[in-house]
Amino acid sequence: MRRLRKLVQDLTQGRNLEVYLTLVVALVLLLLDVLGIVSDEAIAAGILATLALLALSVFNNRESVDASRAEIVELKQILERQIRGRASAHEFFIAGRLDLAAELESADTIYLAGVTLNRTVRDYLGIIDRRLQVGAEIQILIIDPESDAPKQALLRDYKQTSDEFIRNRIASTTEMLRALLPLSNARGSLTLWYLPYVPSFGLFLIDPDKPNGRVYVELYQHVSLDENPTFILERKHDPYYYDFFVQQFNRLLSRARRDEGFGENSLTRS
Repeated sequence: MRRLRKLVQDLTQGRNLEVYLTLVVALVLLLLDVLGIVSDEAIAAGILATLALLALSVFNNRESVDASRAEIVELKQILERQIRGRASAHEFFIAGRLDLAAELESADTIYLAGVTLNRTVRDYLGIIDRRLQVGAEIQILIIDPESDAPKQALLRDYKQTSDEFIRNRIASTTEMLRALLPLSNARGSLTLWYLPYVPSFGLFLIDPDKPNGRVYVELYQHVSLDENPTFILERKHDPYYYDFFVQQFNRLLSRARRDEGFGENSLTRS
């Protein structure tokens, strides 16, 4: 009964088909030979076909074993690197552009820190709007247009146009956020901060005080248009560095000035 269940399971899942087909052909050839229904030449041809099926089965099984062995070796290398604390950069950094839409849609606390955050605010402005309406706390920190920070940012900019270009991006970010302020049905708080120097990394904190909080750290590059290398920290998996970068955000705020047009009283609470 157990073998029958395995046979049915293999056939429904398409496993070991060559083996079962070989057995069927071999049994048919044996029966035909015993009954003398076909000639010896036909039996010989059938035996050759059976051997071909058997060889194909062995070949496929060997390929499967080799593929499994390669995966096991790769997994072993990954585990060894992690145990030694030397994980591959490709395993550590997030590939491609960071997409936080799904996580932001359910966040109660959102802290963002960066240079101008122009693209980030533009991409997630609708989500920021919706989260404010349901009571989320949002704090955004960018460089101060009235300081030397735009000139600092220009030095590593790919185009190196003028610091006025950087200031215009800051102004665009501010205006997009300011457009949210008249919302009469918003229950959350939106605060904008200006930092007098260029931070060495960007931060995206999503519900940082919750057990399932996440921190994304975006490393800024120099004179390049490539996507910034980014890695993720989770409170339960990386408690030390998780707290470290949460503290880094707070320390950035301690050196920043608040835009008085934003804050606790900038949105009408119900």
